[in-house]
Amino acid sequence: MKNEAESLVYNTEKQLKENDAKIPQDVKDRIRADINQINEAINSNNNKALKNALESLRNSAMEMGRAIYQQSGTTGADQSAQQGGGADTQGGSGDQNK
Repeated sequence: MKNEAESLVYNTEKQLKENDAKIPQDVKDRIRADINQINEAINSNNNKALKNALESLRNSAMEMGRAIYQQSGTTGADQSAQQGGGADTQGGSGDQNK
């Protein structure tokens, strides 16, 4: 469980750093608090606290993932809608010509 926790902390911190601008401050604060709880649980060899802290960090990491996806998804959705709208219009006019 300790290895899993350390791996999750490493990957989460990496994502935080790479996507800092896309993540709301409250989510970043929650993730940092969860990471601190994990580190404290590891240092005190408290497996129950570690398990709870891992679960909490997983939930916070999912929130971070959602925030990142929404930031990048909005841009992609806007572009797809614009491109798709043009294709639908062309398809509609093509059907009328038949």
